[in-house]
Amino acid sequence: MKKIAVLSVLSLSLILSACGSTEDSKIAPVKSGKTIEDIHGVGVSNDGTTYVATHEGLFSTKNVGKTWNKVGQSSDDFMGFHLRSDGAMMTSGHPGQDSEYPNPMGILVSKDKGLSWKEVEYVGKIDFHLLTTYHHDPKIIYGLNQMGTGQ
Repeated sequence: MKKIAVLSVLSLSLILSACGSTEDSKIAPVKSGKTIEDIHGVGVSNDGTTYVATHEGLFSTKNVGKTWNKVGQSSDDFMGFHLRSDGAMMTSGHPGQDSEYPNPMGILVSKDKGLSWKEVEYVGKIDFHLLTTYHHDPKIIYGLNQMGTGQ
């Protein structure tokens, strides 16, 4: 039932509400009335947190969409977002205005729930719009390259 409620909230353009407290200085509450228009990935962690990757960075909710938080300082365009079976996250996409990454970002991985990202491969070369991993071995990555490199 909770999964259906989460998908319903996401399909309504994620009209986000105000949030009370934060757990970390890199997780900031989202102001009431904020709308996310372009969602590129959704993942639900083992602790029930739902993560949503967007053109404006990563957002999370722990209460089925009643309140939302902006995760990390990044405003990067997270495409091809995937929450791996080992709990790590992967993404690709394009850097935000104040980003340290080249365009396109290649494959990035976060092992701290999206608070920070490390470069893995194809940085500055490819933007993967779809990424996933083999469930039994999350080091095996599958990606869809739409940039015409032939790789």
